[in-house]
Amino acid sequence: MQHSHYCSIKLYVILPLDIYILKMAKKGREKNTNNKAKHSKLIAQKKNKLKSKSEQRQARLKAIMDKAKASKS
Repeated sequence: MQHSHYCSIKLYVILPLDIYILKMAKKGREKNTNNKAKHSKLIAQKKNKLKSKSEQRQARLKAIMDKAKASKS
């Protein structure tokens, strides 16, 4: 099945003022509609991974700072 880049379907929308407005149909299809759940899961994993790395880094830095303070005293 071939997809053309130009769509010849035109939609007319009736407004309360009975004015007809010409609307062009969208080209292509929306992103992540077929795999939206999978995409959301992967994005959540990515965010959680970055958050945990940040927390681990902060914990390591805090341990280094505490050790440095203890050695000075």
